[in-house]
Amino acid sequence: MDFTKEQLDYIDAPLDRHVYLKACPGSGKTEVVAAMVSKSVRQWSRFPSGIAVLTFSNSATDELRGRVRKHLKEPIGFPHYISTFDGFVLTRLVANIASELTGYKGKEGDFRIRIVEKTANIYRTHNSICDRKISACRYNFDLERARFIFSTGERGLDNQLNSTVFDKNIHDDLVATKRNLWQAGLATHGDIDMLALMAFKEPKLAVHFSRIARRFPVVIVDECQDLSLEQLRIVEKLSEFGVRFHFVGDLNQSIYGFRKSNPENVSKLMAKLEFESYELSTNWRSGQAIVDLCSNILGTGQVMSNQNIASVMPMILEYERCPSELLPTIRNFTQAYTNVVVVARGYTTLNRLRNGESVEGVELLAVACIGAGSGSVKDIKENLRVFAKWLAERLHLQVTKVGPHCPMNHPGFRGGLNS
Repeated sequence: MDFTKEQLDYIDAPLDRHVYLKACPGSGKTEVVAAMVSKSVRQWSRFPSGIAVLTFSNSATDELRGRVRKHLKEPIGFPHYISTFDGFVLTRLVANIASELTGYKGKEGDFRIRIVEKTANIYRTHNSICDRKISACRYNFDLERARFIFSTGERGLDNQLNSTVFDKNIHDDLVATKRNLWQAGLATHGDIDMLALMAFKEPKLAVHFSRIARRFPVVIVDECQDLSLEQLRIVEKLSEFGVRFHFVGDLNQSIYGFRKSNPENVSKLMAKLEFESYELSTNWRSGQAIVDLCSNILGTGQVMSNQNIASVMPMILEYERCPSELLPTIRNFTQAYTNVVVVARGYTTLNRLRNGESVEGVELLAVACIGAGSGSVKDIKENLRVFAKWLAERLHLQVTKVGPHCPMNHPGFRGGLNS
């Protein structure tokens, strides 16, 4: 593969300094990181130390591992390591010292901490909080807001709990309940970062983190904009032991709001640790008009596009109540194309655009009529089904589950909707 000068600059970036690679959308970031890791692995002379490459999802980990293998012509192996950030904190930072942090006495010589889902209803508070005894699995401490944040699975209860100011007795009860969970050798994924931060405060565990720093002197974090405040604190603490970090990503692309990520916190840490900046400023998958629109909306610097892609001006369509209102316009704009892809942020919106599965009433009828107007036999068949559903609901009919919502023995509909 031929790399640009920007890409080559990062591939040759130093491993003994903190580095930030700012990569715009479509810049070939994953390929460049894989090439950089592969080059570093081939030249590595610090065995048994290794490079850790961390992502935020299993799919991203698998993708990066596959790209590195393509460049190395073999799987990446010891002493190097590709994993999720959560996996790294659990297995490398916390697992071997968990019993010292939690007081867990182990079971038959096994002192490993076990991860439980946050939905587990175990180890509940001694006192009722908002008329409920809350499981230790259903809340975590949020460093940024300096308070416990609840996730019980009940939106109303969560809103009530998260807006309540608790007195010292309730606060101590929450702390004690969480510690009871840990003493049993259990923890949620959200607890692991807190256990790691607790460990950094223990002087006796400095030797443990010094070994970690020698084992992984270089850590590359992909999609760095999605680091939570707790994870950034972990990064900062590891840097004090000599670990050098490469952050890769774009602070304008944070998507994990539920992970408590805040790109401003990432910027502050990079400034504090004096990260050296590199940049990939060419979007290889879009035309210039689309790139310019995105840059103007986000207020970012100049980004270049792939000059081999026509610069077609983008259009913004708005609807008043439901996405299905846009279907006639979308069909009109795309009728000259054979391959059309509609991308939606969520399944609900996508279903409304596809066949009206999640819409009701008049809107369902509108979707059926619009879709049938395409002239496609496939579309007509699908939208007859949608129309039958609307009609059955309108007439309050009991329908069969087989076929296009045929009424079951209803007077006046002896042949069903197939007649």
